[in-house]
Amino acid sequence: MGLRARPRSREEGRLRRDRAVAGRRRVVPDDHDRRRGPRLAPQGRERRPRGLQCLDWTALGLAAVWTARLLGSDAILVVAGLVTNEIPYNEVYQRCVDALRPLGETAARAGVKIGCENCNSEQRFLLSPREFWQFLNDVNSPAVGIHLDVGNIHDTGFAEQWIEIHGPR
Repeated sequence: MGLRARPRSREEGRLRRDRAVAGRRRVVPDDHDRRRGPRLAPQGRERRPRGLQCLDWTALGLAAVWTARLLGSDAILVVAGLVTNEIPYNEVYQRCVDALRPLGETAARAGVKIGCENCNSEQRFLLSPREFWQFLNDVNSPAVGIHLDVGNIHDTGFAEQWIEIHGPR
């Protein structure tokens, strides 16, 4: 017999229903990196629908955002896609933008920020502060920003320039 608090709002009630649905699904796709979590742009073309499903409204992205809210956290961290020989930069870019737009809307409603980590040379994606700036402009959500890991910049740029360009984002 567990305690179950009543939802404070209709939105929170919807969140709990959606979380229950997400809890009944397999939300960790095959392209889940055990060290870093799910990728926004899965590596294999055949895995794309499953990878995007994990960040769909009713799955991992929703669950992460609303769980953060319920736990009192104001942010979650996501790692954008990995560019490979099989999946070119432009395709990874578009997949990530397409995944983050609806997730950003959900995060805004929940009062949670999504921090996209700059993984730079490790992921071969969003290598410069201007690329990242344009990426965030394309996502176009006040709830989606940059999680600047200065350790990831060491071989591709200068942290102070990233900070100057991105400011409070």
